[in-house]
Order: sequence, then structure tokens, then C-alpha cells
Amino acid sequence: MGAQPRLEKKDKLRYRKGSTSELRWCRVCTHFVPDYVVKGIPLGRLLVEPRCGVMGLHESIRYRVRLDHTCEAYEPSREELERLARIRARFRKD
Repeated sequence: MGAQPRLEKKDKLRYRKGSTSELRWCRVCTHFVPDYVVKGIPLGRLLVEPRCGVMGLHESIRYRVRLDHTCEAYEPSREELERLARIRARFRKD
């Protein structure tokens, strides 16, 4: 059994490993869906995997996204940016 071909949308959106800054990761994006329920191969088994609303919310493994990657559709969520700013401010005070 061979590997599945890369999702065409991932190539168009230049889906790639993110920078060293956490602010440019999929995990911080507004399109990120961290707990998407996917039906597994053994019938009846449910898996929870991350997905991207822009790339698609489908069952295939090709639609899975990684937390530390990014793409051209990246839009930071306000809540996550504020959370990271609080964490950084806490470390700067010490």
C-alpha cells in the first residue's frame, strides 16, 4: 500500500512547518479546529484529530493539520494572542 498523494489545497495554501514563533502556528489560527471527530477504520471507533476549516473538514487523513505548521490562510485568533502576550509578560517581569 503506497502513501496517499498530498492534498492539493495544502500545496495552494503553502502549508508548511511554522516559524519558531508560536504566533504563526496553526494552533493560534481562527480556522483551526482542534477536536474534529473522525470515524476510524475499525467501524464505530471515533478519533479526535485537528483540522483546518479552510482546507476542509473531511474524514481523510490527508486533511489532518499539525499544531506547529502554518499556511497562507493564517489568521491569528485574538484570544490566543492575548494568552500568549500574558505568558510572555509574566516571564519578562522575572
